[in-house]
Amino acid sequence: MPMPPDTDNEVKRNPYPLGKPAGLNWNISGLRSSYCTIASASSAPQQVVLNFGVPQSREGAPGELEAQLLHRIVLSPKVASQLRQLLDRLIAEHDAR
Repeated sequence: MPMPPDTDNEVKRNPYPLGKPAGLNWNISGLRSSYCTIASASSAPQQVVLNFGVPQSREGAPGELEAQLLHRIVLSPKVASQLRQLLDRLIAEHDAR
């Protein structure tokens, strides 16, 4: 598996690689980044939960993968919808390259 990029230093050098969002200033002084290769999600009426992690081992039941959960992010449905729109746009731009 290739080494993940040095995302902390990369973001500190250029926190807005796609341009600064209007009306939003991120304070990145306490920023910590993780390179995650596994994601899952679930939802309830008032929240959307995103889980991010990395594979730990292939041991366990056949067809199952052990993973280390690094981050759990809980979003309101409104913010989750905004994130979906942003991801749709970014993925479309990526696929067009």
